[in-house]
Parts: sequence; structure tokens; C-alpha cells
Amino acid sequence: MIESLKNQKIKDLIKLRDGKHRRRMQRFLLEGDRETDRAIRNGIQVLEIYACKASLGELGKSLVEKNPDLVTWVSPAVFEKIALRDSTGGLCSVGQPRYAYLDDLPRENLFLIVAEGLEKPGNLGAILRTADGAGADGLVLLDETADLYNPNCIRASLGAAFSVPVIRSRHQEFLDFCQQHKVQLVTASPHSDSFYYGLDLKSSAAIVLGSEAHGLSGFWESHGTAVKIPMLGVCDSLNVSVSAAILAYEVRRQRS
Repeated sequence: MIESLKNQKIKDLIKLRDGKHRRRMQRFLLEGDRETDRAIRNGIQVLEIYACKASLGELGKSLVEKNPDLVTWVSPAVFEKIALRDSTGGLCSVGQPRYAYLDDLPRENLFLIVAEGLEKPGNLGAILRTADGAGADGLVLLDETADLYNPNCIRASLGAAFSVPVIRSRHQEFLDFCQQHKVQLVTASPHSDSFYYGLDLKSSAAIVLGSEAHGLSGFWESHGTAVKIPMLGVCDSLNVSVSAAILAYEVRRQRS
């Protein structure tokens, strides 16, 4: 039982809130029993589990029983220092990051969501949740800015950060892949003259979305088919995660 806030393991655990430290150590913090359970179920390697008996729920008890060698018990005061949110079920854990590759993707009827320069972890998590719900084959990150393993992203994704293959790629590499495998590129732009529902999305397609502040970069002006979502009020665009959901479910609608 760890009871001291000055314990080195606890200090190292808290450091995982920092993105640079996460990348350097190749570790990330999972706040919650549900998040830990979904990570394990989707093949993420969980290296350590920290549990607090005073607040451990049924799911947490089950995880502790199944993974006794990974468990470190901590006092309520220490656990409160580890977990920033309340609804953790008395359990946090440490996982090892995992990314997929373009070569891992299926070759027929491919459906991808692509995010370029996305900045907010919460938006990335929401897009992952949409990708999972709409049955996308993967999420491609270009100009990766938002951290997939930021606790806010994991929380917003409801575990989809582990169920959806996430690929980091460069622009030209991804464009070459799409051209080689005949993947239709659909770029979201409020300046397009065409609405998204006029496009045939039944064959392999990749929906490309830009950053919250700047939209898509100039690279995409000569690549893909630009589409827009109708905007009937004073705003000219929607939140990027909402746009992703509308376009993703249009793909699902057409394929159903």
C-alpha cells in the first residue's frame, strides 16, 4: 500500500500528464476502470494498475482479480492525487501507446476519417467515438498536433481510442496510398459549391477534415473532391467533430 504522496512511483505517474514526458517514456495514464477495461479488451498492453479499495467498483474489482501481478494499492489521498476526475471507479492504470500503419488497412470498401492539424484532444476523442460508431476502418492523423494519449482525448473517446486503428502519416505518403488503392478523397470545406449528400460514397473513401482554426491546408486544393455541409444561420461552419459525424454517417447511410 502506497500512502505517501512523495513516493517516486506516484511522482512518475503524475508526470504522465505531460505530453512530452508521455512520448519520452512511451507510457500513458488511463484514468478509470472502464477505460482500462476497454484498453485491455482491445489489445493495449497495460503495464501497471493502481487501485484504491475505498472507492473500487465492481468492474475495478474484476480487473484487479484478473491482473493481480499488475496491481499496486494506494491510499485514498494518493489516489485523489493521481486521478483528476471523480468517476474512475477507484482505478487508474498505465498503458503502452500503439499506432497502426497504412499497410494494416483493408483494401476493399475502405472507409477512413482523416484529421489534419487537429489541435484539441477533446475533438480528437469525439472524432474517434464517431469513427467507432460509424464503423470506420481507421483514423489517419496528418500534421499530428492533438495527442491521442492525452487523458482528455481518451475520456472523450469513451474507449474508442483503443478500438479504432489510428495511423500517423505524412501528406504525400497518404496521397500515394489513396491513389494506389483507388480511395476517393473527400475534403470538407465551407467554400465548396457542392453539398456532401450529392457524392457517391459507396466505394472506398477517405473524409479529410482540417484544423479547428484554419481548416484544410493548401495541399488539398488540388486533391480530392471538396464538399460542404449546409449552413443556414450566421455561422459558416460546424465544430470539426460534428462535421466528422455528419459526413461519416452519410457514408454509413449510403452503404446500408
